[in-house]
Amino acid sequence: MTLDAAIAPEGPEVEISMRTLELTRENWGKLGQHNGDVGLLLPLRQPPLHFYRYLVDRIGRKWHWQDYLCLSDADLAARIHGPQRNMRVLLIEGAPAGFFDLDRRDKEIVEIVYFGLMEHVAGRGFGKWLLSEAMAAAFSADVRRIVLKTCSLDHPAALAIYQKAGFRIVADVPMAMRLLTLDQRGAILLR
Repeated sequence: MTLDAAIAPEGPEVEISMRTLELTRENWGKLGQHNGDVGLLLPLRQPPLHFYRYLVDRIGRKWHWQDYLCLSDADLAARIHGPQRNMRVLLIEGAPAGFFDLDRRDKEIVEIVYFGLMEHVAGRGFGKWLLSEAMAAAFSADVRRIVLKTCSLDHPAALAIYQKAGFRIVADVPMAMRLLTLDQRGAILLR
């Protein structure tokens, strides 16, 4: 079964602060090394749409990640199945535990579209290491800067970690966001 049309969120509308952050190579701060746990970071090339949505939902449900969940199959495939994407999935003890998704559409800028860990590995030292890996992958191309967006619904420590890595806020825009309902999330993931 495919998702032929985009999904319009039907949940409550909340006021958020959408922040755009930027990191230049000169301000890049190394965050951490692998903490010794058994983990494997693998390239994720042209993932099946259901697996990509699974990662976005499992990592971002608590933080209301939903933009890519709302896309039709055709729109999602057009965004993530191309040479401009660089995705990695973190496996710990053989199971997915986190991922990052980089978009290199612009020759001078890489966007960190998604970055995060699943709850079962939170607090085990992987967050800073995975962000360091994402930044290194982004800067491995000849780019001038990395950008990412985060909002006031994100993990409470996210902004501080980004700033410790050298990111600075370049825009902070208040806006309204309508959330997906749990039923909508379930329908998106189970179709």
